[in-house]
Amino acid sequence: MIENIFSTGKKSRKKNVIVFGAHPDDFEVGCAGTILKYLDSINLKIFVMSDRYEDGKMRNLNEKDKSLKILGLERVPCKVFDIPTRIFHDFKSKIRNLLYEIATKTDVDVVFTPPIHDIHQDHIVLADEVIRLFREKTIFGYEVIRSGYDFMPNMHVKLPLELVNIKNKSCSKL
Repeated sequence: MIENIFSTGKKSRKKNVIVFGAHPDDFEVGCAGTILKYLDSINLKIFVMSDRYEDGKMRNLNEKDKSLKILGLERVPCKVFDIPTRIFHDFKSKIRNLLYEIATKTDVDVVFTPPIHDIHQDHIVLADEVIRLFREKTIFGYEVIRSGYDFMPNMHVKLPLELVNIKNKSCSKL
């Protein structure tokens, strides 16, 4: 299925893809391999909701930058917002407004988000709002293994070993 969406035929145009992450490491852990596999077929933007802990202290985003560089994505637009971790439910309206602005100002074909069946409260809030505001687009939920009830994906993307190694290396920087 995903291969059909990111087809690289002569007549197909690059798809505009947005990846949403609740936290700075979600994208790398959850779907970086898939993004790398189809990178030549997409125009990518990354949005991360949280740059701070619930106590207001800033996260060290240098690791995120290092990880993106390892993935070869250092030039990809990556916007990090200031929603405090673990209390997204208190900022649901702000998150909805941020996503609404992105949805109305961005030409997007495909969206990646944490799944709605996640156990992390921030992932659930983000997924709920992404599904609400991008419901007319193709949406994929990506697993963040440590935040799931159980690992029961309904789709797998086969990755070459080279991409698995790059993804693993990028995750080791987080």
